[in-house]
Amino acid sequence: MKLLKKMISLLCVFAMAFSMTTNVFAAAPTNSVTIEVDGIVQETGTTVTAYKIVEVSNTTTNGWAAVSGLETYIANITNPTTSELTTLTTLIGNGTITGLESVTMITDGTTYLSGADTVANYTASVTSAGMYLIVVSGGTGTVEYNPMAVTVTISEVDGVLTNVAGDKSKITAKHSTTTIEKIASSSPTSHTADEQTAAKSLAVGDTVYFTVTTRIPQYETGTTGVTFVITDTLDSGLTYTVNSASVSVNNVSTGFESYIDTATAQQIKVDLSTIAVDHAGETVVLTYAATLNSNAVTGFNANENNVELQYTKDGSIETAEDYTYHYTFEIDGNITGSTYTNEVIKVGENEYKTVSGQTVVNALEGAEFMLYTDQACTTKVAFAPSDGSNYTSDSNGRIYIKGLDAGVDYYLKEVVAPDGYTLNPTVYKIRIEASYTGKELTGYTVTITNMSDDTQVNTCSYTSDGTNVNTTREETTYIKNTTVAELPSTGGMGTMIFTIAGCSLMIIAAAAFLASRKRKVEEE
Repeated sequence: MKLLKKMISLLCVFAMAFSMTTNVFAAAPTNSVTIEVDGIVQETGTTVTAYKIVEVSNTTTNGWAAVSGLETYIANITNPTTSELTTLTTLIGNGTITGLESVTMITDGTTYLSGADTVANYTASVTSAGMYLIVVSGGTGTVEYNPMAVTVTISEVDGVLTNVAGDKSKITAKHSTTTIEKIASSSPTSHTADEQTAAKSLAVGDTVYFTVTTRIPQYETGTTGVTFVITDTLDSGLTYTVNSASVSVNNVSTGFESYIDTATAQQIKVDLSTIAVDHAGETVVLTYAATLNSNAVTGFNANENNVELQYTKDGSIETAEDYTYHYTFEIDGNITGSTYTNEVIKVGENEYKTVSGQTVVNALEGAEFMLYTDQACTTKVAFAPSDGSNYTSDSNGRIYIKGLDAGVDYYLKEVVAPDGYTLNPTVYKIRIEASYTGKELTGYTVTITNMSDDTQVNTCSYTSDGTNVNTTREETTYIKNTTVAELPSTGGMGTMIFTIAGCSLMIIAAAAFLASRKRKVEEE
């Protein structure tokens, strides 16, 4: 009997010892489990890291505790709030929190589409139980992810790592993309493809209409210190149209006027920092108008219009940008800094010739021209000299005209001849056609047509590879003037003799008439 009691007591001790060591066995599993996060947008330089923020604890009633140093950031260990996870993501991202156990997650390279984004799934193997915060860093900085965490638990039965799915802990990333887009249009109410193309080339004085679109990131309620500022800068060739700026948030424009700052003529600034959290995830649209002015650069030099968005991401300031290019053209301009285009040259009668393929020109200076919008030459172009003067040929015969649009017919006519020359009445049509790759001008052709003889058509074509400008074909239009002394005669020597004889007879007749009158007076 005593022996039986001793055996029972011994068994109880073993049972108690085994029950006390169960958590110890469970806390040190020998297997690993795969964690996975799906739907990470593929951007160059993106890194996905899992940081352990909650670990197994033998001293708490629920068996979990915040990793040492994180106690003040997580109030509910088993169910951290979105705000708490956001704070941890920010502090890890900016380097405030360091030294956490972590593992880099990788992808097998397989991608798929999620909406308009190319995404991939990332996995990692972990060998300790706990909660892992998923932090996505690097990339272009335009994608905002909602806070993400996965949990790996320990089975009470066999002491192996497990999770709800049975084979891996998994979460699908929810994200929003913070970008900014700028569109220029020739229309104030729409921006079709044709209207956007039309806005790429402008005449001086033309108005272009801009639409800037972005979206406020998914900030959590209560987030403080947020920056969300749009800064739109026009270069000196574009002039902001006063009072044209308007901003809307979530399709509502009323009430947001006070957030627009146009104190600088070349800059529009919209600062929504103080209301960004209240309007998280909503679309912001800025619209305004500007005019191409006489400071505009020409040819392949673009008149730029840049917009920049500064916004808070993971506790730091990120930047997104976009731009538009606008071009205008010239006649007889300096296309490369040392090469003139020479589309039109003013010359005197027989004052130019071609020798061995090389054109030698004795140019005619001082001829005045005007550019019109109609063949009848009744309406001057809007960008004609504001002082009422005309375009005048220089010592090289060039007739410099700046600020022409592509795809428009212009008409050039001489209006004042140089001293000693007669006026050339010919009307010349000028038309420029431009080609673009994306937003950049890659080539244009100037075609000049003699409207009194449509078969006389000269073209000058230019291309650019982004670095060099090449003249692929050039045919100069020479506009001739005839000197007053060289007015062509109408008839030969015979006609001249008859003219002289006729004049002599008229003189003799007049003398006879006067003599007859004198005799008559004397007889009376």
